[in-house]
Amino acid sequence: MAQVAVLNQENAEDLIRARIARILRISSPALISSRARLVEDLLATPVDVARIIIFLGEQLGLQISDAEAENLKTLGDIIDFVELFGPHGTIPELLKHLPE
Repeated sequence: MAQVAVLNQENAEDLIRARIARILRISSPALISSRARLVEDLLATPVDVARIIIFLGEQLGLQISDAEAENLKTLGDIIDFVELFGPHGTIPELLKHLPE
């Protein structure tokens, strides 16, 4: 049975920041501030943004409409969305180590 970790604000933000860094090929997740704009500041392509949205949907169990996705412009926007609509409980520890 997989170990589970309680998904709280701190580890959710770390998990999301790490995945965005991996998708955008940023060497250190710590370089991504919560105000960093995905496209303008981090130079995310439309494909990168789609991969981030897919990650949120598939790995965190979020249902994100196209209109909601258009409003997720910064890491902070994504964290706020996860806090409002994300899973409240546990997620597999394995999520932190999923391949791209």
